[in-house]
Amino acid sequence: MAKKAVELGDPNEFVKLMAAIDPDKPIDIAPASPGGALLKEAEQAFTRGDFDAAFAKYAAAADADPRLYEAPLYAGDTALHQKDLKTAARWFARAIEIDPDRETAYRYWGDAMIKLAGTRRLPGRSSSTPSSPSLTTSWPGRDCANGRRSIRPS
Repeated sequence: MAKKAVELGDPNEFVKLMAAIDPDKPIDIAPASPGGALLKEAEQAFTRGDFDAAFAKYAAAADADPRLYEAPLYAGDTALHQKDLKTAARWFARAIEIDPDRETAYRYWGDAMIKLAGTRRLPGRSSSTPSSPSLTTSWPGRDCANGRRSIRPS
């Protein structure tokens, strides 16, 4: 549709940019950074279902570029997919440290913590009472009691 708009004389730069995209060519989502190539390899491994290789590549990408938010986020997602909940939570906390203003890692971290809480009996609960996550005053990136940043994954 963008190509047709350009043919009809649409002067909008965004439309021209969209018209130049080849729909048969995959878009490169890996950022131009030291970890970008590793991130791309990790995505390919994840797509193949090779989660061990994907996790290793995501971890390597995070080490290669410590500011690359997606690497620890996806490493945590891979660990969560493999049901390694503590590892997943640590990686999500690392992503939150990189960019505390992006919500995705908080959401994923919450999923991991809820699942982790459901895997063990919490103090003060009988075996007939369903588990729920313990309520605390802190989470990665924030300490509700005094408003300071404090990320210390356990």
